[in-house]
Amino acid sequence: MKFELVFIRHGESTGNAIHETHNKDIDFLLELTEKGKQQASITKETLQNETFDSIFCSDMIRTKQTAEIIFGDTYDILYDERLREAFLSTDKDFVINYKEIPKTERVPMRLKWFENGEPFAMQIERMKKFIDMILTGKYGYKIAIITSAWCVRTLDCIFNNMSLEDALYAKKTDNSWVKRFFITKDENGIQSTSV
Repeated sequence: MKFELVFIRHGESTGNAIHETHNKDIDFLLELTEKGKQQASITKETLQNETFDSIFCSDMIRTKQTAEIIFGDTYDILYDERLREAFLSTDKDFVINYKEIPKTERVPMRLKWFENGEPFAMQIERMKKFIDMILTGKYGYKIAIITSAWCVRTLDCIFNNMSLEDALYAKKTDNSWVKRFFITKDENGIQSTSV
């Protein structure tokens, strides 16, 4: 079986706009900015000539808003909590402003964040379970998935044998960008490429 998984990062959120990361409860509620809505509209135009078998989306507000703008008038959207952002912290007062951190310290700091939030291994496990469900073929073979950059970085770790550190150092993704994973599942196992 051959699959094309089209991952779309949510548009700019209010947290992205002010360069802040919050605890998981606040992070879940972040909405799109006007710029984020425009980004989602541009992505809608980019994908307008493509047909999908299914549309999946994280249940976070910013991803729901992005999905509704891109696909809401043509597809039913399936929400799945496994596609949520990494839970960087459960601390009620957790707020980090990226602008206050030197660029050289941002990646090592992100590696530490998981100590107070969701271990990276748990995020990989939940993404593997989601992908296993998709690879049953039950939802079709060309699937759009609206989520966060973290989920796609997790897939790079799973499919491209990338370490967490390499995934964190990978080029920062723009909001509403699209990344495609082409996956073949057969008697030899699973092979993938991405663009």
